Amino acid sequence: MSGKITKNFDYVASLAYERTGYMKDADGVNLSPTYSTAKMDNYNGMLKLGYDINDNQRIEASYIGYASKSDLNLGLVNGNMELNRPSEKV
Repeated sequence: MSGKITKNFDYVASLAYERTGYMKDADGVNLSPTYSTAKMDNYNGMLKLGYDINDNQRIEASYIGYASKSDLNLGLVNGNMELNRPSEKV
């Protein structure tokens, strides 16, 4: 979103949110490592303000913020080659 507040003052703002999930194979077994970017909430924001002092001069200020929160609640179970059981996350 962007716009002009006055003749000389303008802004640009942006917000984004993304949620990722677990990666699984065709059998429903979790594939991603125990500590990964799977199942995260990501937040991004940007604000930029500008002011035209005159036709040849302009001042701008901007802020960019980012945060992510992981919601992993998994542990690693070691596999067993003798039983033909792969390692997996639980």
